Amino acid sequence: KAKKAKKAKKAKKAKKAKVAPEEYTETINKVNRELRRNVNFTWKAFIAGCLCCCCSCGLTMIPPLLLNTKAKKQIKKVLDWENSRVYNKIGLNWVLRKSLCEQSPMLEYVIVLERIYQEQILWID
Repeated sequence: KAKKAKKAKKAKKAKKAKVAPEEYTETINKVNRELRRNVNFTWKAFIAGCLCCCCSCGLTMIPPLLLNTKAKKQIKKVLDWENSRVYNKIGLNWVLRKSLCEQSPMLEYVIVLERIYQEQILWID
């Protein structure tokens, strides 16, 4: 039990100092900027689609759906760029994933920071 506790403490210490706080906040700010840019217009298109939905047999709901896929692509691009710029070099990776909400059957998108295990290429013979 003592060995497991020491390993857990070492793992926690190793995770703490991987990313500079400035890099982390910059990444989060970029994602938030993209969300703000896309959500405002998507919300307006959704309201307009709801108002005209009865007249158009639901066809006015297509633009908000297309705008949502565009927003997801933009966020994935931001995360990919940040991964290649900073995070992949230190063994981390940002991913946008779907997950179930805790108390409802709905899905939500979550940004996850994963650890990449890199194999050692150079070994001393």
